[in-house]
Amino acid sequence: MQEAHREILRKNRTFLVRELEPKLVYDYLVEHGIYNDVMLEDIRAEKTRFDQCTKLLTSLTRRGRDAFRVFCEALDDSGQYDIVDRLLGRSQEERAEIETRKRAENERRQVTQPWGYTATVSAQRGAAAVLTSRTGHVEPSGCHENMAWPTADELGIYDVKRLLKRCTTSPGFNPREYSMTRNPRGHAFILNNKYFTGLPLRDGTNKDAQNLKNLFQELSFITEIYQNLNTADIHEKLRDFAQKNHQNYDCCVVVLLSHGGQGGIFGTDSGVIRFTEILQKFDGENCPALIGKPKLFFVQACRGDDKDTGVSSPDSGIPGSTDTHQSTPDATVAAPQQVFAPAVPNIADTFLAYATLPGFVSWRNSERGSWFVCALVEVFLMYAATKDINQLMTDVNHEVSQRTGASMSYRQMPAPVNMLTKNLYFNPGIGSSSSDTTEGPCIRQDSAPPHHTSINITRISQPTDDVNN
Repeated sequence: MQEAHREILRKNRTFLVRELEPKLVYDYLVEHGIYNDVMLEDIRAEKTRFDQCTKLLTSLTRRGRDAFRVFCEALDDSGQYDIVDRLLGRSQEERAEIETRKRAENERRQVTQPWGYTATVSAQRGAAAVLTSRTGHVEPSGCHENMAWPTADELGIYDVKRLLKRCTTSPGFNPREYSMTRNPRGHAFILNNKYFTGLPLRDGTNKDAQNLKNLFQELSFITEIYQNLNTADIHEKLRDFAQKNHQNYDCCVVVLLSHGGQGGIFGTDSGVIRFTEILQKFDGENCPALIGKPKLFFVQACRGDDKDTGVSSPDSGIPGSTDTHQSTPDATVAAPQQVFAPAVPNIADTFLAYATLPGFVSWRNSERGSWFVCALVEVFLMYAATKDINQLMTDVNHEVSQRTGASMSYRQMPAPVNMLTKNLYFNPGIGSSSSDTTEGPCIRQDSAPPHHTSINITRISQPTDDVNN
């Protein structure tokens, strides 16, 4: 390795040990000859992420002249863009160009090796269902009866490009539906706060951020992640995002992953930004380009420190699916003076998807990500082509409500707030090259079938402790 590259790693060692997810780069480093499996055994044997990072960075400087370049490529390949930006001094414009090239390459790859999914999707876990088109014509779901429910890999990352079910022909005009066919649909803003002053570390949030970024990119949004912003920076970035030129797009998305209280979320400095302040940046006065267009907000954060103990399900007579691993709450979520009333401005064409009810905590697995985001990604992968956002979020509500931890009986209930004035379908695949891979109608589903069976929770929460946000 060149001395200049060793110096970059040395100067950024504290940052790397704090931010790097080493498990995500191992395969790439092996594939490109920097390590072999035997060499990595010693690193993988370390029990903590910190120790694995330390040992990897120490050995990397001795792995040849290409080690630094391949390491940076591995970081890009695994979505750890902020680390590469810092190591290479890369601007946001340069990163956006790289991501655009990567998306184009992925689309070309999909055209030559289509996955063959269509929007005619089977019902929950293969149960019989009836799908209805927008014109009211009813057809049986038949071609994906045995399709498996989407799951994350062992590291908690979903193969979104492969798993997402897509529409295959564009829906006709309907005055009661928002237009969602432009490519790209619009911009998506993801705030991912992990480190705080005076509040606990939010382990697992990077998995949420990466999964959501992959999902919204496949739903044809221009997606950017903003990491570890303090209160002032969140205000600035959201203001800049709201004032983008949204004129030629159909929609915008804002995702907030952070600690929070009843009326807002926290910056990394533990200051509070109220939801009212966030939403007002997108109202008609401050963001006229989005008047009449859907504005979607997804909030993974606590809204208080109450814990929901739940009740037994009247359908099954059992309390719901159980996480087989230890679950523990975070430390204090908000000081009393930081909790605000949950009032929100009545902004038309807005949808807010809160992870939990006002006053309650939300739960997050330290390695897999939050209960809410895992359920949201899985439901969207399966049904974004056939259901509108209200139906999707009802399914998310169900999946999260069925979940508990192994050593405690706490539950969680998401709380969507709908201020949309039309139906909203994401129409995945429409307007992109993947939409032409197979022929078939864009089928819509009226409602969930009876006797809905929840996801086997042990599947999406294999690692250690669950913590609340």
